[in-house]
Amino acid sequence: MVFQYKHIENLPPLAWLAEIKGGIVKVIYGSMVEVMENWFVEGAWSGEFEQGDFLEANWFCGTGARNCGDKIVFSTPTHVTYGLYSVENLVGGYSISNSLYLLMASENLRYDVDYVNYEVDFNTILDGINRYKNRLHVFDATGKEREVRLEYYKEIVISSQGKYESNNKKSTKTFTCFDDYYNRLIGSMRNMVDNAQNSLRSQMYGMVTTVSKGYDAPCCAAVAKKIGCNTALTFRPEGKYKDDCGTDVAKALGYEEVIEVDANEYLSRTDLVETEYICSGELGAQISFCSFDNYVRGNILFTGERGDSIWGRFSHNRNNEFCFEDMLSHLGSCERRLWLNYISVPMPLYGASSWTSIYDISNSKEMTSWCVNNNYDRPIPRRIVEQAGVEREQFGVIKHGAGFVYKFDWMNRITSRMSKTTADSFKQFVEQYKKLHV
Repeated sequence: MVFQYKHIENLPPLAWLAEIKGGIVKVIYGSMVEVMENWFVEGAWSGEFEQGDFLEANWFCGTGARNCGDKIVFSTPTHVTYGLYSVENLVGGYSISNSLYLLMASENLRYDVDYVNYEVDFNTILDGINRYKNRLHVFDATGKEREVRLEYYKEIVISSQGKYESNNKKSTKTFTCFDDYYNRLIGSMRNMVDNAQNSLRSQMYGMVTTVSKGYDAPCCAAVAKKIGCNTALTFRPEGKYKDDCGTDVAKALGYEEVIEVDANEYLSRTDLVETEYICSGELGAQISFCSFDNYVRGNILFTGERGDSIWGRFSHNRNNEFCFEDMLSHLGSCERRLWLNYISVPMPLYGASSWTSIYDISNSKEMTSWCVNNNYDRPIPRRIVEQAGVEREQFGVIKHGAGFVYKFDWMNRITSRMSKTTADSFKQFVEQYKKLHV
């Protein structure tokens, strides 16, 4: 197999698309995709950058591919907040991309405006890596029905003969105790940062973290501080975040720069930014985080996504297949990150393919001193944060949560949560495509 590369200046910096036919792999890519003779990648992993060993890494936040002689192997992240998209193309091969919308534009595909279950289909990733709906119904320019294949936590192997295989990534080795979990977590995060800051890269990434008064973001901030992060982002103590601003927690952790932003800043924008956060099936939950845009560019961003399940002491549905009940998919930023050029690190998902062992640690005798014995009890993050210097009463007292969703709402309420530009555009769309069912 042979890579043929072409840089496209106006692509999102981290976006790429590969067209495979026979032994030729034609790759177009944005400015921050790392391109080598036999591999390309965006993101960082817990291994040596110059080795390009992201396929073997136990922690990979990004996507890429490697030439393995008579086959090419593509890799998703080792988490499930974004993946890869592919389609059989019209020249008898395959097209694969880390951007659904780059793939659809390249193949001239479009959604079916009469199909109402796209959100449901996207969010089946919450059913786990072995049960999600991995085909997306679309049309091509002639009106012919096509299918886009969605891949999460996978390695995709395409041979020079055109055979397509998709296999789950290797599971994480079971964690035996808190020290084992914490040391492996710290070690993998530190190795990933070293990778992202390697001088051989086109760009070396900095670090920022989110922080709040809950459990998950403070835990991420504590770990990030341990490996050199000094900038923390939080929402101002206004509105629903009145009692959830994480400034005091960040200062207790020793952060030198704490930036408070307005969670409703997006309401004054005119660039239809809401569309970028709902286009992948999650209806609005992460829009407030676009207030962090100017601070995440060119950085690793540590977040606490899925911490309420992975670190919860009473997670009744713990499993090793990334199945999360009664949650949002957190797919909202999967396209946005490609434009903003940041490495998304959902820290609680480290080792989540061995979630049952993490749950066992949370409920072990060694964690008794860090249990508060109520329904909001997460001893692993409590131990990490308290041992980093934060007082018990400063965090993890009341569950707040961030964001909102645009579903199960009425028009006036939906548009009141949009910028005027987006609201006007949305009303026009609804007027054009709405149908009355009797």
